[in-house]
This record gives sequence, C-alpha cells and structure tokens, in this order.
Amino acid sequence: GRWELAVEYYSRAVQIGEALHNRALTDSPLELIADVYVSQHDYKVGLSYLERVPNPSPVTAPELRRAAALDARLGNIYFRLKRPEARQILERGLREARDAKDPVWQPWILARLGEMDEPSHPDLALERYQMAADAYGAAGNAIQKASALEFVARLQTTLNHPQLALPAAVEAV
Repeated sequence: GRWELAVEYYSRAVQIGEALHNRALTDSPLELIADVYVSQHDYKVGLSYLERVPNPSPVTAPELRRAAALDARLGNIYFRLKRPEARQILERGLREARDAKDPVWQPWILARLGEMDEPSHPDLALERYQMAADAYGAAGNAIQKASALEFVARLQTTLNHPQLALPAAVEAV
C-alpha cells in the first residue's frame, strides 16, 4: 500500500545494479516497479519500466520461466492498453511457461487469454479459465483456483447458463 516508498526502494536497487553493470540486479526491480504501476492501473508508466528489461534468450528452464514472466507482464499491459500485439506476446509466454512446466505463469497467462477471448469466443474463454483453475489446483494454489472458478461462474452466468455456473461458484467458495 505504500507505493511511492516501494518505487523509491526499487529505484535504488536499479541504481545499484546499473552502477555494478549487473543486469540481474537491474531487471528484477524494474519489473517490480512496473508491477507497482500496473497494480494502480497506470499501464503506460508500468510499460515504460518494463520496456527497459531486455528479453532473455530462453534455453534453460529458469530462462524459460523468466521469459514467460516477462511476456506475461508485457502481454497483460498491452492487453490493458488495447494494443494488438498482446495476444501474440501472451501466447508466446504460454508456450514458454508450458515448456518450463511453470505452475505460476502458465495458469495466469491462460486466465489473461481467457479475458481476451470472452467477447468473441466465450467457449474458448471458458476452456482457458477451467484449465487455469485446474492448473492452480494441481499446484496447490487454492486462492488463485477460486479466482479462476469465479471467472468460469461469471461467464456462465453472462451466457445465461446458471445451471453450469453453480458448480464452479460453489467450488470457488
């Protein structure tokens, strides 16, 4: 909740990383600063920090996880800003997360893609939300599973399928 202080500390960390010419010490706080602004719905400022982080060359599982995390953040910001490249970046991030068998970013990206699919492909959105809920459940993340199930229940209700919404809503509770 103390956003300005968080940005101040992360900015100091960036300065230290830059002074040491160490990208590993610079990139993470830049991503965290972007997260602070995104959490406040200031997507343009968040993007300005995230664009300073170079794309990793994903070969190993840790590099794939890092690339997936960066693509998830970047795709989310582009989606919020209604930029057309959002889907492509999120889909690339999903491939990276799957290749890395990442239990955090894979379902998170599935849920963002579900949000993108809702207006024109609600059946695909439901499938993605359910896949996200299942992946969160397999990872033992009950809170995120409940959140994904809320998306399922909400969309089923919107589609006038209350009988299909009820089981997801009950399980989310």
